[in-house]
Amino acid sequence: MLATQNEAIQRQQPWDYYRDNLGISNITQKEEFADFSYEPIAREFRWAEQVYQAGDTVALVAVYKNLPHHLQYNVDQLLLEEYRKKLFRIPLFEASLLLLSSGCLPGFDSLRERSKRFFSDSRADLQQQKALDFISSRNPEDIVVLVMRSGQLIGTMTLFPFSRKQDIPSLSYLRMEPSFDKVPDVPAVEVGRLAKATSDGKHDSRQGNNLMNTMAMAAAFIVTKNFVLQHGLVPAADSYMCGDTYGSFISSLKRFFPMRIVKSRINPDMLKDDNRVHATGMYFLQRHVLGSFGSADDLMSVIETIKKSNPDMANRIRELLESDLRTNGVKTIKKFHPEKFRVQFFYFPCYHPKTLEGFKRLEQVVQRMTTAERGVRHLENYV
Repeated sequence: MLATQNEAIQRQQPWDYYRDNLGISNITQKEEFADFSYEPIAREFRWAEQVYQAGDTVALVAVYKNLPHHLQYNVDQLLLEEYRKKLFRIPLFEASLLLLSSGCLPGFDSLRERSKRFFSDSRADLQQQKALDFISSRNPEDIVVLVMRSGQLIGTMTLFPFSRKQDIPSLSYLRMEPSFDKVPDVPAVEVGRLAKATSDGKHDSRQGNNLMNTMAMAAAFIVTKNFVLQHGLVPAADSYMCGDTYGSFISSLKRFFPMRIVKSRINPDMLKDDNRVHATGMYFLQRHVLGSFGSADDLMSVIETIKKSNPDMANRIRELLESDLRTNGVKTIKKFHPEKFRVQFFYFPCYHPKTLEGFKRLEQVVQRMTTAERGVRHLENYV
């Protein structure tokens, strides 16, 4: 989900509420989790709610307002860079607006009219800045996860505990398919987007970046597990962790957990809210438009249709899409994958045997990454 609690701030309770008033006793399954060892909390981490340490890697859970100022700054900068590069992408936003304005997308008439109202006179870079300003407007009570290696921040995400299914933050902008009815109505925790620094300066290759991303994910979920168990945030036998994402993150989690996917799509009604449009419309609009295509061929067909009546617009759409795809390592628009723009809701049960085994494997990932380079070379085959 969008990484801060902005969409849920109005109903967000302070951390003390969850710590003191959840009011549900712990369950026996909690004892089945291995309590992964970590070194005693160093003096500089006394402000943290939870600490996990393995070698030179430290993962923390803390209330945002309790973070030292330099870490607040580093967390904010890492988050903003993640969103600027991967979510609030100007070429995709401009291409989506042109596709809408062409009138060649069936079923998008109302969204086309709203987009004209809000974005016709707005520069894309200013719209991007509005979205980034929204993301950076932190709730002091945000529960944040930090992963550091050799003192450098390599990953961060936000946790969203809730006591009722109807309070899942993702419901504020996703329209779920009927299989969502199977999600248990119990206390659980939603995890926000994991923002990652793709290299620690030692691994410049793409393989090194992928391994570092895996390391950040593993440590973040281990410390999250320890935190939610210790504080009773997943007290029911069928409590779960959930979130929404797109692209490769779900595939990474599937390697470790019994993931259950609920097909979903951006709720276009949310763009009727003026405040939301100005804050995050850039993100939701491009996800909604580009994720609606069935394939790259479908997208190419629409561009060819536009070209018949407005060749300049068609050429501009193609240029924008190709420039963004090249930046992200895709050489041609024919390699466009619309499924990467579809936001999917996922969840996995906390106490399932495969979840327990998954956390043990994550621990092995972290341990191997914190040993000699020999372990790193073997890790690629392991994950």
